[in-house]
Amino acid sequence: MRTRVGPDAIRTGMAFERFEPQERGVAAHFTDRNTGGSVVIEADVLVGADGIDSRLRAQLHPGEGAPSGNGVRMWRGTSRYPHILGGRTIVVAGGRPGDKCVAYPVEDPAVEGGPTLMNWVLEIRGARPGKATDGFHRPVAVEEATATRCRAGASAG
Repeated sequence: MRTRVGPDAIRTGMAFERFEPQERGVAAHFTDRNTGGSVVIEADVLVGADGIDSRLRAQLHPGEGAPSGNGVRMWRGTSRYPHILGGRTIVVAGGRPGDKCVAYPVEDPAVEGGPTLMNWVLEIRGARPGKATDGFHRPVAVEEATATRCRAGASAG
């Protein structure tokens, strides 16, 4: 990707703080998590992909408040796993209504030589509704994610 877009096009370790509209485009203000310094990047377009605690959304809609939860918790990750049915298959499996596991490959199945990188999501309903980010952004042990509902066949990968 970097060879196509250039070495400076993708920057990591940056925390979005705010933006300022400009005559032609936008100035986005970030904090560099590595140095603690401020960084301003000017661009034609700003895409808000900063997650559920979006500072961009909060700036655009200041009276809206935090998003409310719906009682669903989702754990996401990637793991290496052998190709399933030729490597172009999405798996959706579940038990109780609302509880499910979704997994699909994120690498080209034509690449031979072992397990492929799979994206997976474990969704559990029943957590009490509240602020959408209650308990968010914290490490979760496999035992917590698989407790009570997913004991059969659960394994850490």
